[in-house]
Amino acid sequence: MAPPSPYALKDRAGWLQGGVGFSQVEEATLAGKHAPYDTFPRLAETPTLFSAWQFELVGDRFHAGFELGGAFGVRRFRRYYQGDGSGGFDSVQAAFTNVDLFAGPWVGAEIGRGGRIYAGLAPALVYGTLERSAPGDLGYEVESQAWGHGLTFRIGIEFGLRSGSTMGLSFRTLDGEIDFGPAGLSEFDAWQVLFTASRSF
Repeated sequence: MAPPSPYALKDRAGWLQGGVGFSQVEEATLAGKHAPYDTFPRLAETPTLFSAWQFELVGDRFHAGFELGGAFGVRRFRRYYQGDGSGGFDSVQAAFTNVDLFAGPWVGAEIGRGGRIYAGLAPALVYGTLERSAPGDLGYEVESQAWGHGLTFRIGIEFGLRSGSTMGLSFRTLDGEIDFGPAGLSEFDAWQVLFTASRSF
């Protein structure tokens, strides 16, 4: 028996989506005076939780609308070596944690029996913490916490289930900057891979 298509719901207002996966900070720079500074190497992957509400405004088989949501990444430290400015190297552990909230347009289309594809582009409000272990210090200290801004793009595909829900994968990018005050301006480039599930409402 074919799974019931969520698209058969003519009075559907949109989709409630949740996801779990990981984030990868591909590159982060810091224009401050305290190590770590300049360009970070690729930081450790971080477990990530994701949620979004996709409201359908127009369309039937092909549709467009407005979405809002957010993601939260749990920090993980990574050790690397950095020049100390005098010909030597410091052993540094650093982590970048971010929470982002986004809102913007999205488009989608029905595929197969109850499946869907979608894409969205949106500005994002980003909250970040930058953490490090100072050379010679066994403890960790929070370097700074601040709000910033960015731009997120995501695409995804989901397949229909017998329950009428959909499950699939989503790929998401997030580029932005956060001003950490005395610690400096940080620009970052990150991406996420998420396992997602959606239910119409």
